[in-house]
Amino acid sequence: MNRSTKPGLQKLIHLLQSRADIYNLTGRIGPSLRDVRKALAVARSCGDREAQARCLLQLSDVHCTISDFAAVRQTAGEALAIYREIGDGWGQAQSLNNIGYAQDSISNYRQALDYYSQSLLIQEQIGDRQGQASSLNNIGYVHDGLGDYATALDYYHRSLQIRGEVGDRRGEASNLNNIGAVRYCLGEYSPALDLYRRSLQIQEQIGDRWGQAYSLQNIGVTLSNLGEQAAALDHFGRSLLIREEIGDRSGQAQSLNNVGQINLEQDDFCSARRLLERAAEIAGELRENELCRRVAVSLGRLALAEGDLTQARFQAGTVMRLAAELQSKLGQAEANLLQARIDAAELSWLSAFDRFEQAIFLYQEIKQPQDTAIAYYYYSQALIAKGDQEKGGLCRIKARKIFERLNAAGWLKILDGRSI
Repeated sequence: MNRSTKPGLQKLIHLLQSRADIYNLTGRIGPSLRDVRKALAVARSCGDREAQARCLLQLSDVHCTISDFAAVRQTAGEALAIYREIGDGWGQAQSLNNIGYAQDSISNYRQALDYYSQSLLIQEQIGDRQGQASSLNNIGYVHDGLGDYATALDYYHRSLQIRGEVGDRRGEASNLNNIGAVRYCLGEYSPALDLYRRSLQIQEQIGDRWGQAYSLQNIGVTLSNLGEQAAALDHFGRSLLIREEIGDRSGQAQSLNNVGQINLEQDDFCSARRLLERAAEIAGELRENELCRRVAVSLGRLALAEGDLTQARFQAGTVMRLAAELQSKLGQAEANLLQARIDAAELSWLSAFDRFEQAIFLYQEIKQPQDTAIAYYYYSQALIAKGDQEKGGLCRIKARKIFERLNAAGWLKILDGRSI
């Protein structure tokens, strides 16, 4: 804080920022943004450039929470300019990391990699070991998103080593979760479960309730793909309970979405709708567009299962709109797959086949093998319904090969015509 700023104003800025942090952590985004903006106004009124930069950086953190990535880029960019002006290396690195996160979140992986690498270079220059670990983890996450799993694992392990050296157990748990996610994507579900459980054990030891909920969710997702739905529901339920206890509303919506999807798979449409509508309500209140997009995908799948094509079209349109706003290729792929299934149900074959192929192309481009296999499965169903047994059979074989490589027992049961 600038020494020329009056102590009373310094205290006010500090109090507003501290309260904003609490609001943000408990999902009260409106009050959080209000308090940071008040603090920023005070800092500007007294010409305190350092305080302005810290408020702008905090604003970018809050915008990260609600997936407002354009606002993240703007506020973190303004903070970066001030930190460069006053020669604050730590602040520059943090701002670059936030801009990188915004680019990463909309699948602009190359730009994200550039910002994270700039951040890492500064952290190495100023000797910020904990910051280096964070940037290495983030760079690993970009390579993960690009499907370069070997490089991702290298960065995750380098980050993990530093965090072990500096005693950052929370960071260690985060790295173990990320390494587990790579193993999951490679279809190595047993190693993934082991890593998630190791992460959970650390989080339980240090009392990291938010982290525990996240690990329980990841364990649940893995168990679900192994076809162990009862165990998956148990873990999702435990994750939801923690999130309700700590006031993590975003996490609650994620958990409700996960449980709702399993209810959908079990043909319990009533329970699925109740949970998914609660998830949608929370996501809307938080203005988290990425979360809204995910829940809309689930609601679209539910509408398809119920035969409500009007509602399914509405949800597919919502997914496509949000995907465009977020510049999310995953969202575009999911919207195309939803719309393809709707078109097939309406016997609009040419449109359906075109959208299936668009979805498959996008899933392959962003290296999402399980989603690619799911798209091939639904494409095969449509082709066979149209009477193209040969091409439909080939798509089904492609789906099976991917599911077998991933050990996706639940989907293999569907292919074999067994209930899950």
